[in-house]
Amino acid sequence: MATNSTLYCRRQIKLIGVLTMSTIIVPQNIDAETDSAKLYLPVTDGLQYIMLGTDSVKKATHNFAPRKRDGQGIGAVSIVDNVAKFVSQSAYLQTDVAETADFTAIFVVKTDDTLAASATRAVVFGTFESLPKNGETTKTYGSIVYFNSATQISLIAGRGTTVANTLNGNVVLTTNPKQYQLYVARVDATTNMIKNITAATINTKNDATVRMTTIANYRIGSSYAAFNGHCQLPFVALYNRALTDVEVDSVAKTVRRIMLKKGITI
Repeated sequence: MATNSTLYCRRQIKLIGVLTMSTIIVPQNIDAETDSAKLYLPVTDGLQYIMLGTDSVKKATHNFAPRKRDGQGIGAVSIVDNVAKFVSQSAYLQTDVAETADFTAIFVVKTDDTLAASATRAVVFGTFESLPKNGETTKTYGSIVYFNSATQISLIAGRGTTVANTLNGNVVLTTNPKQYQLYVARVDATTNMIKNITAATINTKNDATVRMTTIANYRIGSSYAAFNGHCQLPFVALYNRALTDVEVDSVAKTVRRIMLKKGITI
């Protein structure tokens, strides 16, 4: 595979290599982001969704992950200063990416909402308050990343065997929501972790209890209940596994290059 990110389209292509059963193609001297393109990040194993929320709403609803289906824009998703603006519950991206026990999300976000209460708290992505996969009919935490105050970002990934005994696994990190920052949220068999890559800060919560996942598919820019704030999201990548630190660093370097091209320094 290519070592850096690769955008490709159907015109002006150059053959750069042949693998066992496939061919890698890249564009020459064109920007394929405006076509029905795909983005090859340095780590593709487990990659389910790439949202490039820049330039247009149409582009923001396109899934740039190879061989994956587009999301559906719900409500009036808008473009503010060339970046997609989402409002939880009313203007968001519905994906077909199922919640998994282990996952990694790498994203760039900021919000100018007040974040003072549920009505103004902004969501990056989530399945929060959906029905569990175990067949119970009471909603559960699922997973979510959101700004829970004017100085904090929070990761919830519920753990338990029944809805009644599930803990939310909340991990909180101090941050500046009003500035674009590059983050990673990662959940595995024993740990919920959120890291501000831009600021080099991290927080974790260790718990080996089994994850309580939901039947819901991830929403970007929204959860399924509770919060109604807005945020601007120029980039989100969702993986259905826990990436290693080395893999996260590799993807982060590529995301920084993509964002710098858009005038966003992270």
